[in-house]
Amino acid sequence: MNTVRAVLFDLDETLFDHSHCVAQAVGQLRRDHAGLQSRPLDEILAEHRRLLEIMHLEVLAGRLHPDQARIDRMRGLFSYCGAGISGELAMESAALHRERYRAAQRAVPGAHELLAELRRHGVKIGIVTNNLLDEQKGKLAVCNLDSHIDALVTSEQYGCTKPDPELFRIALRRLGCEAGDAVMVGDSWEVDILGAQNAGIRPVWFNRFELAPPDDSTEQLKALEPAAAAARVILKI
Repeated sequence: MNTVRAVLFDLDETLFDHSHCVAQAVGQLRRDHAGLQSRPLDEILAEHRRLLEIMHLEVLAGRLHPDQARIDRMRGLFSYCGAGISGELAMESAALHRERYRAAQRAVPGAHELLAELRRHGVKIGIVTNNLLDEQKGKLAVCNLDSHIDALVTSEQYGCTKPDPELFRIALRRLGCEAGDAVMVGDSWEVDILGAQNAGIRPVWFNRFELAPPDDSTEQLKALEPAAAAARVILKI
């Protein structure tokens, strides 16, 4: 008999294909500007990821406006490639990058089917994410995932960020269940897996890029499809 009453998911890189959106937008930016072609795309993507991680924390802490973070990220990418950039071009590039990112939005393959399968088992579904509420609501809506979600819990709403166990506990309270009745699925070991463990929630690591696990104690999913197989791992059925 299934004893899992709720499944919590991270959003970016777990249900929402953030890396695909970034690759599309940054790839087009690089093709537009010769100054960005001094380095291969994979290196520029790695630098973009580094800059995003640093600036995202500043945005979540309220020390940096999201629009300014996007402009600063463009400056950082051009600087990384040894190219200068004017303030006007940085603003234009940031706006165009955001437009292209949004145009490329999609769910991780199998996300719709897995959520539907979990709902078929009578499980409630929550999202626990370190991001802005409107940003995450938009992603869920564009990808048609919102109808499957019972609770969306963002760091912006509650003033705490994963891996702080309090954000997980807030999600549990909103879903009306205890930690022992829930599972957390996420792609970040430090943020999702360790955070869930600290909240007393069984974690499942979504390792679609097949990284080396820090230890072998946590169950893994390497894909969300086929839905029935993924659900068996999550629900232990």
